[in-house]
Amino acid sequence: MVIHGGVRKAVFYLLSVALAIWPLAWLFSPIGAYSAATFYFSPSSVKVNIGQTTTVSLFVSSPDQAMNSAGATIVLPESYVEAVSVSKSGSLLTTWTEDPAISGSTIKFSGGLPTPGYIGGGAKILSFEIRGLKEGTGLITLNQAKILANDGQGTNIISGSATSTVTVSRVIVGASITSTTHPDQNSWYNQKNIELSWNRPSGVTGFSYTFSKEDGSGGESAQTNSTSASFANKADGVWKFTLRTNFDNGQTTTSTFTIRIDTAPPNPFTVKFEQPNGPTDAFPILTMDATDTPSGIDRYEIIIDDFEPLISTEASIKLPRQRPGTHYYTVKAIDRAGNYFEVKGQFEIVGFPGPVITDYPRLVAALQPITLRGRGLLGATIKLFIDGKEVAEFVVANNLTEKQRQNLESEDPEQTVEWVYTYKGIVLPGKHTLWAIQVKSDGSESNRSNGVSMRITASSINLGGLIIPLSALVVILLVLLIIAAAILIWLHRKTKQAIVKLLSMLNRAKGKIDEELDELKEDRSKEAIAEAESRIDKTIDDITREIKK
Repeated sequence: MVIHGGVRKAVFYLLSVALAIWPLAWLFSPIGAYSAATFYFSPSSVKVNIGQTTTVSLFVSSPDQAMNSAGATIVLPESYVEAVSVSKSGSLLTTWTEDPAISGSTIKFSGGLPTPGYIGGGAKILSFEIRGLKEGTGLITLNQAKILANDGQGTNIISGSATSTVTVSRVIVGASITSTTHPDQNSWYNQKNIELSWNRPSGVTGFSYTFSKEDGSGGESAQTNSTSASFANKADGVWKFTLRTNFDNGQTTTSTFTIRIDTAPPNPFTVKFEQPNGPTDAFPILTMDATDTPSGIDRYEIIIDDFEPLISTEASIKLPRQRPGTHYYTVKAIDRAGNYFEVKGQFEIVGFPGPVITDYPRLVAALQPITLRGRGLLGATIKLFIDGKEVAEFVVANNLTEKQRQNLESEDPEQTVEWVYTYKGIVLPGKHTLWAIQVKSDGSESNRSNGVSMRITASSINLGGLIIPLSALVVILLVLLIIAAAILIWLHRKTKQAIVKLLSMLNRAKGKIDEELDELKEDRSKEAIAEAESRIDKTIDDITREIKK
């Protein structure tokens, strides 16, 4: 387009005039005289779930001119949210002509601050908490908003009205999956058939699921409106059930459940038997090398002879002390699903020579202490058995014979010495067999000693070292019983006589007291009362003397 010279000059003239008068126009216009101030919400877009709460804050911005007062009515979208609380904490305003207060779906406030007021891009006025009521979207707005300048005239310098968008959503919770056959997702089960069930949350329109092994094999899927599913004869391994829940608002959730199956026993294994301290070591070690797929070995159960099982999670176990002889074991390797494989075997503990019982009583009275003599290792402890039951133990070094104590040449625990021991326990009448073993300081046990027999006689009894025939003891007890009975009869008779005598005296006393009371009824003078008291006292004294006899 071609612009002629006259036109060009006219345009240039108009632009020059406009530029000249623009500062004056700005100065005298309302915008030029008073800079703009605004309210704004933070956050400007609020998201909250139904039944849950969130906090919104109101700020003021006055970047070019000082302000010293602000007020407004905050209006909430009452269909979607409600006000829960309001707070002045951290507010720019220090004085309040109207404290922030909730009234239905509104929050009204008015306040100020002293000169020089506030200039800045953002200062907090108040904060309020809202709760989601209904799914949807609404606006938080301001009514009757004012921001007054610190100019001595209370000029309202607000420009525009702040809003905040509120989006209220429904909390979507996926279905919760359970299993009656495989309840714990972290545990293994030797069950191939699977039962699963789940709940139906509000607003659900349907479900879909996939079920496959952890590596993705053996998968199957389906859409369903049911809340359960069954799967039969599934292979060993880790399976994952993934459930997708569809809601009427178009949302979906995903829930998963893990199934662990192991129906196979552990692989065959061997048991290694070790005695680190040689064939007499009473604390042997058993070591197992079991393996298992897919769940793995959980524990070992070891049964020695007929004793209670020992449980170990380690592949090696040190057994408790074993006595000399042949022992039989059963070792079960148990996997995490409860399947097991067992190995049976036996081992031998070699015992060193046992003690020797050299002297013992053949015939013993009832309750009589039993004194034994014998030979054993100086550093050993001897355990005494009667009829196969352990009844006592003693340290050889503390029970040396006097002769042995005097002739002891060294403290070598392996030397054989002579001992003496007195057993003071009760042994019932009859024939009994005694034997002993000796235990070294390392816990190893010897073979049995020689067995000896003795009889506890019932025809006599030991009382404090005195041997009394049983027949004599019976006679003594009968005599004591007769004497005790006679004493009881005598005491009974004496007591009865004393009671009769006491009752008689009380009756006499009662008669005399009655006589004195009759006389007092006729003569109540002081002299008569004194004489009656004297006679009653004499009667009581007479009764007391009779009782003392």
